[in-house]
Amino acid sequence: MLGGDLRFHLERLGSLSEDAVRFYVAELSTALAFLHDKRIIHRDLKPDNILLDEKGHAHLTDFNIAVHYSERRLLTGVAGSMAYMAPEVLAKKGYTYTIDWWSLGVCAYELIFGRRPFRGKTNSDLTHAIARDHLRFPEDADGRCSREGLTALKMFLDRDTNRRLGCKPHGEGLNDVKNHPWFKSIDWDRLENKELTPIFQPDQKKANFDATHELEELLLEENPLKARKRKGTRHQYSERGDATNGGAVYALRL
Repeated sequence: MLGGDLRFHLERLGSLSEDAVRFYVAELSTALAFLHDKRIIHRDLKPDNILLDEKGHAHLTDFNIAVHYSERRLLTGVAGSMAYMAPEVLAKKGYTYTIDWWSLGVCAYELIFGRRPFRGKTNSDLTHAIARDHLRFPEDADGRCSREGLTALKMFLDRDTNRRLGCKPHGEGLNDVKNHPWFKSIDWDRLENKELTPIFQPDQKKANFDATHELEELLLEENPLKARKRKGTRHQYSERGDATNGGAVYALRL
């Protein structure tokens, strides 16, 4: 993808316009609805894993910890990047596809305001914030996001999955997203056919990635090109990172 990822553009610009973020959220909503219809949870939705093509359309990538799910058996494994994890993941009481809609809400908030909605100096503090803290907006929120946008963010970040935007089963959740006032300007048929012009278009004359950062990420991986041996059926997770850069990153190993 020649447009780079949203983490790169967020760090370069500080934040994105509400119109641009609304467009991305709409495109990603259709992607999540498709995955969930196939009984797949992404589990690691964050700006780093959202790539832009040369025209500026958003694409979801990195399915390393994606998993099939069943309504009859809830998942309990802790997987993903902590700052974007839904509270039901951290509670370890079971979850399904609803966690992806929470992560989408965290991404939307961060892209608009340049900061995440829940933060902590340690992983423990971050866990507590996600599970307990009230959702707050920056003092200048009204000048950066419409009332309808703020309402949508609140609904995506509702801890009650029965009220969370996008979480109704059998495709009804996507219809709720489509019918929300924040998306009234979106022509969904044209959006799904990529007939709408993205609000933000990457500069095609420049490299939309940080080569130094990509090299460092590669070097930090332990034997990145060596396949890991599968170990029975016991679930384990590895942890790296800290709360200051987005929290621990968990990856299930089977």
